[in-house]
Amino acid sequence: MTSLRVKDVAREPLYCPYFELPRSTLMEHATRRHEELKNRVKELLERKHGVKCEIEKEVNLPNGMRGRIDLLCKGEGKDIIVEVKSSHPSKLLLSDLMQLALYAYCYKESSEGNFQRELDLYLAYRGPDGDPVLIKIGERLRKELEDVAKTIVSNLALKNPNANKPKVLVLGPFCRFCGKEGCLFKPRPTVQGA
Repeated sequence: MTSLRVKDVAREPLYCPYFELPRSTLMEHATRRHEELKNRVKELLERKHGVKCEIEKEVNLPNGMRGRIDLLCKGEGKDIIVEVKSSHPSKLLLSDLMQLALYAYCYKESSEGNFQRELDLYLAYRGPDGDPVLIKIGERLRKELEDVAKTIVSNLALKNPNANKPKVLVLGPFCRFCGKEGCLFKPRPTVQGA
């Protein structure tokens, strides 16, 4: 059975489901920066909160939804889920919050999630000086996001993940950056004078 990725579900209403970033030096640099930021956030949380963090913790639900939590930290009586973004905090997107909420839902519903433990949610961004900026999701917003995540998961036709994919191609502003081969909307270089 093909599984759905949490990241894809969080972004579904915002992006073309066929979008793929082409591999490039720029993307490799961005990936390196993201990994460095994850490690810095991990060190910060382990030092300040006395937790042990695991990077890229995979979570799966029996219904096929899966994802990788950037940082899953466990301490005495408390777990912390962190979604790390390499952008500035002013670039916070609704999809960032939804991705975090869906990871939390998957974690709590998986066999590892423990409802008896306290669960804190954080978004981590790169500050202007390059240092991590952690945004803790407050209790009220966390509960609202949890309700939205439950609704999203219950409304998905997870028995057939491909049923959620549009049967049409999507034209949008990101098409010119897409690396998807064979897409009709992918811009091609034009020949001068043709």
